[in-house]
Amino acid sequence: SPSRQQTSKSMKQDTPKPSLRRKVELQTLRISEESERQLYDTLKHIYGSSFKLSDASKFQNRRTNLAKQYWTERGNLVIREIVDYSSREKGQKTNAQLTKHFATSKLESYSFHSIHCSEALAHTDGDVGKALEILFEKYYKVGQLPNVHDKEALDVEELLAAREDEKGVLESIYEDAFSQKIKNQLWTVTLKLDYLTKKEEEKEEKEDEIKSKSKEPTKDICRLFLTGKCRFGAKCRFLHRNPEPVSPTKTAVKTDPHFTLEIRFPENSKYPYESPYFYFYKTDSPNPGPINLLICKKLYDEAMQRSSYGAPYMFELINMLEDAEEMRNYLETTQHEFLSKHDALFANPDDNNPDNLATHHQKGSTNRFNKEKLTTEEIEKQDDEICK
Repeated sequence: SPSRQQTSKSMKQDTPKPSLRRKVELQTLRISEESERQLYDTLKHIYGSSFKLSDASKFQNRRTNLAKQYWTERGNLVIREIVDYSSREKGQKTNAQLTKHFATSKLESYSFHSIHCSEALAHTDGDVGKALEILFEKYYKVGQLPNVHDKEALDVEELLAAREDEKGVLESIYEDAFSQKIKNQLWTVTLKLDYLTKKEEEKEEKEDEIKSKSKEPTKDICRLFLTGKCRFGAKCRFLHRNPEPVSPTKTAVKTDPHFTLEIRFPENSKYPYESPYFYFYKTDSPNPGPINLLICKKLYDEAMQRSSYGAPYMFELINMLEDAEEMRNYLETTQHEFLSKHDALFANPDDNNPDNLATHHQKGSTNRFNKEKLTTEEIEKQDDEICK
């Protein structure tokens, strides 16, 4: 009948047409670490030795419509094709290559940058222990502080005897958690630090809570639509879509709160009149973070202060590390810039040669980070200076 035809025609008109615009994958430029280092060196040559890369968050496109055109975040995995990489490498790795890979991975577990680990290993001919000492000295700038005591006058044998006594005390306190790996050179202590794992768990819980709150309340799904019998189309007061699959209940997995503190005494160490080297890590953590470096920085600073007294202080430092309130306050309020992965571990002699330095950066530079702080007269003055 005409009325039915008119009704069906109006229902078709009310049905929203699907958008022809589709999001596409946002292409990301990826370069090797070596190319990244060369690019950084070039920028440093242009802008001067004080040039530093800003945090990546400052370069995010906050006021653009990229999210409407591209997939800017990772979504579900889409398998386009299968590629067999098992036979990509010609021949098996040599023992030297396997040893180097293992040594580099070992150094990376202490939160040092991969490229610095490779440099340290190359400098020490593959000696992991020496490489660790070099990395500690470079990251924490060991040797740049004035000496408090005349260390040459100290009796090494007496210092070793006192260190052996302190080891016995620590063994009696921490029992199996304490271990001497190398006599008079390397101690390890396994500590249960719940405040570090709880911080990560609280962060995950907060993210889950935000995700659950972000879900807008929706209308009920039309039962007739599911059976294909709904006649109201777009005018239906219920949703016309298939129900979302019920996700399995997320089981809370508690992180193991045990961490390892490694204490290394370099050759001819004058401990307790100088600080040993500290390394902090978690055995089952595949992605060690900068928090480990920050904890070692705290231990090293405290050790340097106590070295002026010349009394054993290792128990005090371990006790401080177990103080949840003090350490959480320190980690939340302290920021420290360690050696950037773009900086070379060993200074290039050519960097200090005035004949190889760019000079145009000395005339001033105007960019989007400082242009708001400069007046119009200052910008014009810089432009005139650069054009000379």
